[in-house]
Amino acid sequence: MTDKKHVIVLGLGDAGVLVAQGLARACKVTVITPRPYYLSAQNVGGRLAWPSAWERIAKIGTDRFKRLDGVEIVQGLVTSLDLGKNTVTSRTSDGAERTDSCDALVIATGTENGFWRKTQMESWDEEAARRKTERAALGTASGFAIVGGGGSGISLAAGLAARYPDRSVSLYHSGDELLPAYPDKTRRKVHDQLERLGVRICPNHRAKPPDDAERMTIGPGTVEWTSGQPPVEADCIIWAIGNPKPNSGFLPNEILTEDGFVKVEPTLQVTGHETIFSVGDIAATDPHRCSARNFGSEIVVANVKQVLGLSNRSLKQFKPPKHRWGELITSPIAGMTLFTPSGRRVQMPNWFTQSVIFDLILFRFIYGGVRKQK
Repeated sequence: MTDKKHVIVLGLGDAGVLVAQGLARACKVTVITPRPYYLSAQNVGGRLAWPSAWERIAKIGTDRFKRLDGVEIVQGLVTSLDLGKNTVTSRTSDGAERTDSCDALVIATGTENGFWRKTQMESWDEEAARRKTERAALGTASGFAIVGGGGSGISLAAGLAARYPDRSVSLYHSGDELLPAYPDKTRRKVHDQLERLGVRICPNHRAKPPDDAERMTIGPGTVEWTSGQPPVEADCIIWAIGNPKPNSGFLPNEILTEDGFVKVEPTLQVTGHETIFSVGDIAATDPHRCSARNFGSEIVVANVKQVLGLSNRSLKQFKPPKHRWGELITSPIAGMTLFTPSGRRVQMPNWFTQSVIFDLILFRFIYGGVRKQK
């Protein structure tokens, strides 16, 4: 019996976990991740406002995923990659250096972006303590100033307004309208929904960029504007201004764009490298880098099998939609508000969201079975 082909997956976020699961039966799979569990960056508003409901679907131990049985999970940070030899060198959680060779490599290391997306070695309890500190920063603030009009800003504004209806929530953004990457219909409907929740929407406020430390923290302070408005003081400022930083410092410059994202072909193969793939926020697939939520993981799984000789099907290609789409607002009160690529709003009550969307579709069909929390 011949040995299985070895695939290394870098990252265990929304894209990485699906790739690892999809290849686990056909290949020997090793995942290198700074956290030995799945952690989603979605629904940041729920992370702050509804932590227990958020954690149920966004923080899952790897031993609970049935399709990850047999996958080697290594807690570590990648330090270098040898493209010619297909080897990955990492520093593990105990401080040791480790080098692994592979037949194919998948880069799904994502980005850093705000307090909720940090790349650091972190245990289960350390991450829980960090979120507890985030929530404590909300404290007894009389109100919240959220800076940023993209999906994360919307999620934060909606979540906090629903959770704390007695506190003021102001959402400042730099453009004329919210959600510039979304269809017109989505923008209008989200604007109306936020107003119904009591959110004060403040367009054309371009913030003076804070330093990295301030951007990564939640707390009192002052926001200054380069667009001419007087400074705003708030008990609790939350930054959601975008400008993500790719987790690509360990990668050779030859496979990176000028801003540090990974160059890929429509097949999600890294440009110039047949057996190296990239998917998720790190992959420069399109201006929105949207492969994670548009079935890019399925394309990577199929194409890895093809290049390793495990499938005789043609290589699949990723075709990004024109606009962003997906879940924007979710809470135990209102359920899930999802927007289609055309801008159609789909509202699902909480009972349906929990029992059908999460338990049935996500846990059973997409993840292939998730064991109960011990």
